[in-house]
Amino acid sequence: MVAGRVFYEISERGRFLLRSLAHLLLPVSCLGCGQVLYWHEQHICLSCRHQLLPTLWGKGDEAPLSKRLRSLLPIRTVYAPYFFVGPMRHIIHQIKYGGHPMAAEHLGAEIAKGLKTLWRPDEYPDAVVPVPLHPKKHRIRGYNQSFLLAKGVGRSLGRPAKNWLVRTIHTPSQTTMSAAGRWDNVQNAFQSRRLPRRIRHILLVDDVITTGATTVACGRALLRRHPNLRLSIAALAVPWQ
Repeated sequence: MVAGRVFYEISERGRFLLRSLAHLLLPVSCLGCGQVLYWHEQHICLSCRHQLLPTLWGKGDEAPLSKRLRSLLPIRTVYAPYFFVGPMRHIIHQIKYGGHPMAAEHLGAEIAKGLKTLWRPDEYPDAVVPVPLHPKKHRIRGYNQSFLLAKGVGRSLGRPAKNWLVRTIHTPSQTTMSAAGRWDNVQNAFQSRRLPRRIRHILLVDDVITTGATTVACGRALLRRHPNLRLSIAALAVPWQ
């Protein structure tokens, strides 16, 4: 035991030195503010962390967006850890367009951390499914940030992330659209692949749920092909309400 303890302490010191050296040679910037991170910070600095606004959403939550989604889809759980305000706006912009795959997976694990407070292990979904990008947009961007978030969620829950939704229509960006325009933009834009018979509960993951239009369109695509599927929804952030 003594030898094992000594080896552990040496290993810990070695990892500390390697991280410190890597940080000196290749400094990493905060996704929220762009400041160089200290060696003990991961992706987001402590200052930005303190400015993140938690939703405190939980099972049976009656926040307006959650209530609206439940009125449109038979959803088991709706969850998002943060509001889309302050540094979170820039963080999501960075994982969406800035090429930060490790950060996206790390933030996916944060989503899973909240879900674990809502579910018992036997209530976990069978798989985690991201909101898909159209192949054309995927080629331009090089990755789907929602899939990376889903990977982080799935790894933490011990469940696979699967691309079981397909975006069949290349829709315009919804950034500047009105609420009505967003709903029109994504109608019939998604199709579900055939799921394995063992799949009973799916967790649908996106980076931001704004009006709920994309989320509902994806949920309806899954339920059209699999009417008995149980559906839960999670995102990294939602609008301030």
